[in-house]
Amino acid sequence: MELKTLYVQLKKAVGGTDNPEGQEVAKAMMVLIVAALKAGPDPRCIAVETGFPAGFLTAITARMCEAGLWTDDDIDEREWWRSDSRLAGIGLLCHALVALGMLKRLPTTTGAKYVVAETGELAGEWIHK
Repeated sequence: MELKTLYVQLKKAVGGTDNPEGQEVAKAMMVLIVAALKAGPDPRCIAVETGFPAGFLTAITARMCEAGLWTDDDIDEREWWRSDSRLAGIGLLCHALVALGMLKRLPTTTGAKYVVAETGELAGEWIHK
């Protein structure tokens, strides 16, 4: 699946689910995709594309920068892709959970570890190949 197709599906999910947590995750994924495809890591540009409130986007930007996934002019989306160039949904989901503050991303010498923000419990690991 390509990012543009996923974006369209997420737009439908944001307006069409009764699960508030699911809506928040879908919104975070939309932000990440818009940043990667069009806007870069600038919350003002993301706001224009998504219509999401500035406070929501500023918080996401801060968390993504703290995690080392966004810089002033770059988006690190390597974890979103499998070796066969297909989308790895789990990588995008982990980034969305970081964006929402549910997970923390801790860089390691081989990639990154993901821990639950509230407990510090290991949730997963990404190894750069």
